[in-house]
Amino acid sequence: MANLRFQLDEHMHGAVARGLRRAGLDVITTAEAGLLGTPDTVQLAHAYQSGRIMVTQDTDFLRLHYGGVPHNGIVYSPRDRRSIGYLIEMLVLMDATAEPEHMIGRLEHI
Repeated sequence: MANLRFQLDEHMHGAVARGLRRAGLDVITTAEAGLLGTPDTVQLAHAYQSGRIMVTQDTDFLRLHYGGVPHNGIVYSPRDRRSIGYLIEMLVLMDATAEPEHMIGRLEHI
């Protein structure tokens, strides 16, 4: 099984990135990509060009998905509805069970 690559938008807590890295996952944050404050379209385009799945709590990414903007996958979790531990657990599970090519253009709610 190929590993997924994730990009966390600027609204995701830093502990999510740290937890995913401890689990051995490939993750980058919006800040690390030098994209803080850039439009969501730019962030999603960066993730797409980098072969990464966008992980977000921002509903604007849902609009981009439904608007047909190409992406390698979007994982959406409503703000303050899931614990950091739960988010990490679900993303680790996704990494263990999904192939990158199966995530292209998909929207997953966790």
